[in-house]
Amino acid sequence: MKINYYLRKIYHNVFFRSRLFSSLIFRANFTVRHKDAHYFDITTLVLLKVLQKNIKKNDTLLDLGTGTSALIAIEIKKKIGCKVIASDINKNICILARKNIKFNNLKIKVYQSNFFKNIYQNFNIVSFNPPYVATSLGKKISLSKKFKCQWDGGKNSDKVIMSFLKKLKKYNKRIICYMGINRQHLDTKTIEQLIKKNKLNLIEVKKSHLFPVNVYVIKNK
Repeated sequence: MKINYYLRKIYHNVFFRSRLFSSLIFRANFTVRHKDAHYFDITTLVLLKVLQKNIKKNDTLLDLGTGTSALIAIEIKKKIGCKVIASDINKNICILARKNIKFNNLKIKVYQSNFFKNIYQNFNIVSFNPPYVATSLGKKISLSKKFKCQWDGGKNSDKVIMSFLKKLKKYNKRIICYMGINRQHLDTKTIEQLIKKNKLNLIEVKKSHLFPVNVYVIKNK
């Protein structure tokens, strides 16, 4: 699918960075964002909608790669009321996420962690909006250099996803993962093949009809 670079640049630099626009869409409150950050993307919208329909109050959610706003963690905590923990690989992102959680008067533990490495609490649900933008495209549309870990999926867009799926398979407890991916970057067949290659159980692919986003529901055992 051919990508409209101009339109994509508007998305990232206008809508996804607007505090007012974000506040109108979500229930969360937002602190003033870091100049290199954005509040959300279209995958966040779709992933959050799917999570809200499937998570129950007795679940514990790990929002992996929570981002500077910790948006999914905050929304699920407010909407569902279940236990929520969050993580991100980047120290500065974790600091900003904790700040926004506090601004929303919530208590959500944020771990600095590479996937599951430093997570010391039990959970049964994982949400993950992985970085899947090709490095060359991210540079072309001027995505953040400071928070490159939020978007950079490597040369072929799938570098982080492949690493994550390997870790998900090896994780020693049974969990369900909801992974959101924009089809303009990685098509359905490619992701299904990666899931199969890692011998994971693909339960369902939830496709948005409004946005080019899939949510892959995966069991690790």
